[in-house]
Amino acid sequence: MANLNFSKSLIVSTLFLFKLQETFSVLLPNAASQTAMISKHILLIDDEEYLSLVIQTCLIKLGGWRVSIANSGQDGLRIAEAEMPDAILLDMMMPDMDGRKVLHCLRENPQTEAIPVIVLTAHPVAQTEQAALRVIGILAKPFEPLQLVPKISTLLNWNHQPQ
Repeated sequence: MANLNFSKSLIVSTLFLFKLQETFSVLLPNAASQTAMISKHILLIDDEEYLSLVIQTCLIKLGGWRVSIANSGQDGLRIAEAEMPDAILLDMMMPDMDGRKVLHCLRENPQTEAIPVIVLTAHPVAQTEQAALRVIGILAKPFEPLQLVPKISTLLNWNHQPQ
């Protein structure tokens, strides 16, 4: 229950910051000019509903990116093949099909094998394990929501100008 309360308070805080931005144009003064850019597409595969909403909101508002959400590994595989996103954010700890199994299936499919994957995890991952997983990066949970876009842009070598 504590995790659920944390998630709800995190989303309320994040949404408040974006409402503040819209009202005062403090955080993202160049948002209008960025919307004309061609948007990147990220698939988020995570079973935590509230956390997914926070991540989606940050990536849309701060990155100007299009975000699809899959709440299970199976849905993630289906969406990855159908939509061919530019990158995938993948939670490692999910019921039924964990992140490792999803990664294995992505890499075995010729259509999805080249999609860059960034892992989201609350558990430390050794550098050797990162290489074995064939992921381009790891983002630790908990994270600072406003730092997601710069971190993801850096990992993917995407040229991102703060909005």
